[in-house]
Amino acid sequence: MMVLLFKIPLLPLGEGAKRQRDSAQPQENAEGAKIRLNFDPHPGTLLRRAALSQRERGCPNSQHHPFTCNLWHTHAVIQFAFGIFLVLGTQQDQIEITAAGPQGWEEHIYHAKDNVVVTYRDMRLAADEVTYDDNAKILTANGRLKFSRNEEQLDASHASLNVETKAGDFSNVSGKMGPGFFITAEQAHRTEEGQYQLKNATVTTCDGPRPGWTLALARAVVDPNKRIVARGSTFRLENVPLFYMPYITIPSEDRPRQTGFLIPTTSTSTTKGRSLRESFYWAINRSADATFTGEYFTKRGPAGAVDFRAIPDATSRIEVSSLFAHDRLGQGGRSARILAFGDLGHDFHGAANMDLVSSFVFRQVYENGFN
Repeated sequence: MMVLLFKIPLLPLGEGAKRQRDSAQPQENAEGAKIRLNFDPHPGTLLRRAALSQRERGCPNSQHHPFTCNLWHTHAVIQFAFGIFLVLGTQQDQIEITAAGPQGWEEHIYHAKDNVVVTYRDMRLAADEVTYDDNAKILTANGRLKFSRNEEQLDASHASLNVETKAGDFSNVSGKMGPGFFITAEQAHRTEEGQYQLKNATVTTCDGPRPGWTLALARAVVDPNKRIVARGSTFRLENVPLFYMPYITIPSEDRPRQTGFLIPTTSTSTTKGRSLRESFYWAINRSADATFTGEYFTKRGPAGAVDFRAIPDATSRIEVSSLFAHDRLGQGGRSARILAFGDLGHDFHGAANMDLVSSFVFRQVYENGFN
């Protein structure tokens, strides 16, 4: 919505007009004062503070120039009335800046220091120091910076951001991007579409100061609420590099199921040694999926598993799990479990539960939870 701020000069104001021009020069508020500035983001619609003293309004002594002073008062009242209308009518398009330290204007540039907070629509930014260019709509912030917008919660040391398009750059950034993504990066560029292009970054889905796993990558693209796409990444477990991945995508927590490789895992067993596991998930359709897993044990050799699940309708379910192992100690074998139930109609229900295993020794060694 285009917004215009009308200024209606009634008559030439003489000395009053000169003082009005002089009042537009750079001014600094007293240090420690806390002010709130409301102004529209469109060019030329700055709403300045209306509570000005007679000297600040540029009004000369009323005893010497009563007519000029009255004209300036009328002009100020009309301008203030239009300002009130704009504030009330376009509050969603207003930028609010509050600060506890020195602040002031220099032409179209606004400066503020100490506990500066900037809010605009659904965006909030807090920093030690902020500079805002009203013509370019560029907000520059430095020092203990916190940026938040919806589920984007970021800390950084520096940011340069267009308040209208939300495109900008962050330095030394860390925090949360969308549901389930936690990142650190030397540089992060936010596009107008909301994607983040990361450089020299780490990505994980584990919250906390010491995540269980991370992906260390030179470059990545994070699309909040969708996915992470990375090339040339290194998978780290407890900060120990394990795998090099030329290409990987990680869906966000709130996305529908997607086909792809799962995060590799590793574990240690006193009987089987160190193991390394990798799984592939297949989202067949909305009501069926399958997982294929391969695992290698340092003391035993390779093993694998296939799991299938399906829900044909609201009253039926099918689960099939299989496991096999080629054991170098001669204790390998195969096992399968089939569980199914459903409504057969005419008040009849059917169920099947089959558990097959090639040997008791195999079950003791490989099936988790069997004693």
